[in-house]
Amino acid sequence: MVTYFGFLLATAALGLIPRGGRAREIGYWLLGALFIGMRFEVGFDWPFYKGQFQAYASGASPFALSVGEGALYEPAYALLSWLFAQVVPAYEVFQFLLTLFWLHALLAWLRSVEAGQWTLAVVVVHGFLLFTLEFSTLRQCIATSCVLLGIAAWLQGERRRSLLWLVLGPLFQMSSLAYVAAFAFARAVRVRKTGSLLLSIVLVAGGAGILLGGAEILRSTLGDAATVLPGTLGVKARYYLVEREYGVNPLEQIFAIVLYVGTFLVGLSVTLGSARGNGGTAPAVPRPRPGSAERSRVLGILLMTLAATAMLFLPIHTVRNRILYLTVPILAGIVFSDLPVPRIRRLARLGVVGAALVFYSAQFARPIRYVYTPYQSVAHEWLGYPTDGPERQARMWAEISRRR
Repeated sequence: MVTYFGFLLATAALGLIPRGGRAREIGYWLLGALFIGMRFEVGFDWPFYKGQFQAYASGASPFALSVGEGALYEPAYALLSWLFAQVVPAYEVFQFLLTLFWLHALLAWLRSVEAGQWTLAVVVVHGFLLFTLEFSTLRQCIATSCVLLGIAAWLQGERRRSLLWLVLGPLFQMSSLAYVAAFAFARAVRVRKTGSLLLSIVLVAGGAGILLGGAEILRSTLGDAATVLPGTLGVKARYYLVEREYGVNPLEQIFAIVLYVGTFLVGLSVTLGSARGNGGTAPAVPRPRPGSAERSRVLGILLMTLAATAMLFLPIHTVRNRILYLTVPILAGIVFSDLPVPRIRRLARLGVVGAALVFYSAQFARPIRYVYTPYQSVAHEWLGYPTDGPERQARMWAEISRRR
């Protein structure tokens, strides 16, 4: 546990480095590459990805989307894994390179919104996503990276590059279609102040209604409906909506409600602030770039849409967590930029950092914390220290089976 808090503290300490030069960025890259990129058999999903990679290295066809453990993989990830299996010596090298891609995408997004205290934004992202997106869900991490790069490119006015990244995302993880749809909706919708307020009431009330009265109906209905979807889409939909739902912590749901309501309000303030000329503050995008008000409005509505979607699926924690993977980087970038109106900016920053620290700390109280603690890196393997990744996984799946 000390190792994990040391990593988060070191990341926060980057903000103490004087601005100017590249020292902060160098520290960001070193910390992320060494701690996240060089992890060894920690987290949840690594056996599936490592098994597939090793199967490809042993001669499996790149068209075999289901190898090793029998899991289903999207075509872009399967092809990428196969290509790297032909040229790199071990899965850990592949994992390291994909971590660098994620770090690049996160930094590119934070730059695109000109997040002044971007090191604190990175602390927020690690606080929420280290044990899931950054340590475990490799395909989702690539897909989220693509979507962040697509949004960042759109903010820079590079529409073709933006479209390319947004198309690539779902080819690595199908669930990122929700991200693309949310961004497309944010770009398409046109609302004034009254419309925004009505939208907030309808969406949040709808989420609360499902939470209070329709959790099991929603789960069973969507799970059964998933069987009519074609091929892989139906299999994966039923897996995430039914089979993977093996217990929900009520405290986690309460925390999620507070988080997403707060996120929605931040998005609402950004949307309304853009309509008022950003409340008299510096624009989120420099004046020489055309359409700064539109960009602020789109990001605000995107944040509102992600939060509302998470609320609608609040009883289904796997789906809710998938939404979290994009919501957190978007929220962190927006909160530490000049987008929020001044009267809520400081409160939002304190709130999001506090929530990230609470969430991060709570991971060490979870019954299955042993899958990521104590920390293991490839250095343990190189130096001959004992590691127990497979044993941790066997224990976890035994416990999951008992809960279902």
